[in-house]
Amino acid sequence: MNVQINSSGGLRTSAEDRATVLAVLNDHLGRFDDFVRRIEVHLHPCDPRGGTGREIECGLEARFAGKRPLKVHHADRSVEQAVTRATRKMLTQLDRRIGRKYSVTRKGHVRNVGEA
Repeated sequence: MNVQINSSGGLRTSAEDRATVLAVLNDHLGRFDDFVRRIEVHLHPCDPRGGTGREIECGLEARFAGKRPLKVHHADRSVEQAVTRATRKMLTQLDRRIGRKYSVTRKGHVRNVGEA
């Protein structure tokens, strides 16, 4: 799975932040390597006037071959928290999309039932 990390709005991501992002994505989404071509991570600061205490927004975009991408967003106080919670949302979305394409019989066989 190819991971592309983008930051904007003056947000500087350190090498440690990038390593954290890669580790979280590989831990949670590594089992989807056969289905997902690329994951794009978009990190940018939130509007400080909102007063929510959430400073960083993370957007994840999972791209498939010939399919529409899945997109999720989450805002939190740190890069690690924002990426972790956005990854959990993406995990749910991928389970739903892949679960539609493949179902498992009672004997444990994977059966192709339609398009993802």
